[in-house]
Amino acid sequence: MIRDLSIGLGIPFELAEEAKIRFGNVTPGYEAEETINLGDGYTVSGREFTEMISVRAEEMFKLIFAEIVSHEYEITAPAGLILTGGTANLPGIEALAQEVSGLSTRVRVPKEVTGPADILYDPAYATSVGLLLWGAKHGAEVWWKAEELKTPSPVEIIKKLFRRS
Repeated sequence: MIRDLSIGLGIPFELAEEAKIRFGNVTPGYEAEETINLGDGYTVSGREFTEMISVRAEEMFKLIFAEIVSHEYEITAPAGLILTGGTANLPGIEALAQEVSGLSTRVRVPKEVTGPADILYDPAYATSVGLLLWGAKHGAEVWWKAEELKTPSPVEIIKKLFRRS
């Protein structure tokens, strides 16, 4: 989505990301300001900006839903779609995903985040925080299993052969 905005609007990648965060909205019927001032001397049509984000988000959900249907994942995910990541913060994204997929859709934030890490209580960090928590809980066990599956090098095989004789 960011690359599309950057190329389509002729603005730097970093500015496209910042603009998506500040001005992005995929709510049906949303009318953006006539002109959006992005800073650094860049202005864009609000209608064009909003349309680009909405079209790209809808396309993304259509691709995801097509993948779900083609692999019959809907049988294993009766609770619907859970949206995480920075794009999950776009106003209207939950309704758009539900409209395109026909599945119940929710935006979720990381759980079990308290104290100084409260800044991570955001959908943008859900996957990272989830992986860190999972790793903290299962890390040693997984590391041990990974070591068991490690393929021995030819030198290790030869050493084992000579130890047996």
